[in-house]
Amino acid sequence: MMDSERPGKRTEWNAPWPKTAWSLIDRARKESKAALQDMLSLYSRPITTYVTKKIGSVDEADDVVQEILADLATKNILSKVESSKGRFRCLLIAITRNKVLKFFRDRPRREASLDVSWGDEGASLKDVLEDGSVVRDEEFDAAWAVGIVGRALERMRQLKVPEVGALYLCAYRGLSMKEAAEALESTQANVRNHLHRGRRKLVENILEIQAEESPGRADFVEEVLYLRQFFPEDVKTTLTRERAEEVWDSAAR
Repeated sequence: MMDSERPGKRTEWNAPWPKTAWSLIDRARKESKAALQDMLSLYSRPITTYVTKKIGSVDEADDVVQEILADLATKNILSKVESSKGRFRCLLIAITRNKVLKFFRDRPRREASLDVSWGDEGASLKDVLEDGSVVRDEEFDAAWAVGIVGRALERMRQLKVPEVGALYLCAYRGLSMKEAAEALESTQANVRNHLHRGRRKLVENILEIQAEESPGRADFVEEVLYLRQFFPEDVKTTLTRERAEEVWDSAAR
């Protein structure tokens, strides 16, 4: 085996993504208040959606979410996070699960009908921090995918992509083309054209966001193939292994 092919050697196939969300996390742990606020805003939506579904009460869920965000902001968690050891999403799942479990343990008389099962045993926060263990939770991951679409659309809005309105209404809010046309005071034909032209741009932005949060090429491709089940039907069909590899390799050149 050539040295360049040995595991862990940084070659084109496993070199880090050139621009990464980990730089934001790194600035946040260096006590940059602006970066910390940006990071918390970036990830609060999937956490809120997941916790609210688990707990049921919006007010109680909000208290738990604030605890999670406060822990990220004030405790020594960020100082232990390393991009080489895994995905930040897995860390957030582990932290959020711990807080939800604590919520129910502190309230033993809560209704037993509330679903606090995880579907799998998962990994502890210690496992994620030390070993980069992969944690999956379909409810959290579905909320995560919705958040990625929202972030991708926001990037497109900032770039003034003309198709973003139709994409937001149909791909993000789930409106029909007729409903979107009425909301945009346009025609269904125009909405259809915007969706056709804009879908590729949306997929490119989705892949870029996922790449920014992945420690390497193999993890990125695996993440794309796993999370695509949670994206809208007309989006996930284009989130293929070949497209993910092409996006990563193109950026690595």
